[in-house]
Amino acid sequence: ATYNGRAEFIQLRGMRMEDILSNPTLKGKEVVGSLKSLKPGGEQVAIGSRLAESLGATVGSEISILNPAGAATPFGTMPRIV
Repeated sequence: ATYNGRAEFIQLRGMRMEDILSNPTLKGKEVVGSLKSLKPGGEQVAIGSRLAESLGATVGSEISILNPAGAATPFGTMPRIV
């Protein structure tokens, strides 16, 4: 994940909205923002406070996710940026 020139290795997992809202580990743990504002198929993501701090990201920041399994080119594999 990258933001504002900073990069961190992450493990990305998708969750269904009902699983997010009913997960006792996540319930009430929001530091800033609300998990209820997430919409399936939307462009918002929730990240942990330590990752946000490491990247310098805040609510509304646009982070990029780099997938190393990108397209093969004559110059090597080009990572896919999401």
